[in-house]
Amino acid sequence: VATLAWQQQRPVEGQLLTLRTREIWDTVAAALNNFETTEQSAEDNRLGDRAPEELANNPEQLLMSGDSASDVTVLLNMAQTFATLRDIDASVEVYQQLITLTAEQNGDPTAQRKELAELHLAWFQFADAADVYLALLSDARTKGNQAQETDYLERLVYSYQQADSFTNAVRAQTDLIALYQAQGEVEKLPRLLVAIAQNYRTLNLHRNAIAYYRSAYSAAQRFDQFSFSAQVLTDLGALYESLALNTEALGAY
Repeated sequence: VATLAWQQQRPVEGQLLTLRTREIWDTVAAALNNFETTEQSAEDNRLGDRAPEELANNPEQLLMSGDSASDVTVLLNMAQTFATLRDIDASVEVYQQLITLTAEQNGDPTAQRKELAELHLAWFQFADAADVYLALLSDARTKGNQAQETDYLERLVYSYQQADSFTNAVRAQTDLIALYQAQGEVEKLPRLLVAIAQNYRTLNLHRNAIAYYRSAYSAAQRFDQFSFSAQVLTDLGALYESLALNTEALGAY
């Protein structure tokens, strides 16, 4: 229904659906809190053990069973519904609860974390996305999964760049250099080195910028990326010129 309301541009229905979904979420959150603060087992919380009149007085039991798999499904549906309704703060809140619940049940919250990070990116919450990718990156390193580590580092770099957090972006980019080399993806190095140089230039760390531009040029030449190496020299020449290093600028041009 939420999807249809947005597709048909019916904002009043969208607002009413959002209010109702928030009410449901308050009920679900209360049920979760109840499961955490009582010593009842999941067996005691099954619908089959509840009398109809008790369910009427405790409607949260209609949604939350105390069974981890069922409750995860409920929370995931709620998070996605909030996202459809563009209630991003509520969606984030549910995802965070979902991640916590999955971890408490010794499950793997990686999928939920990735969805949360992408939600942050979609709504330009780049610093929040970076925090989630940092957690994912830590898990990937603990597991020794270099492929995942590379993917999360690339997403982390993007998040930092969009958040104008250039110092953090450089740290992540520097880690990527070693990973690209270890995985034999050395053809990616020239562009990565230029990106680091550009960040250092933005940070007014010109000596570092020049060093990375030179490394990028050498790498581009080594991998026969001649068009790109010409662009690197152009950027390097412009940097030299901005620093009144005219001899060096002429050499680059």
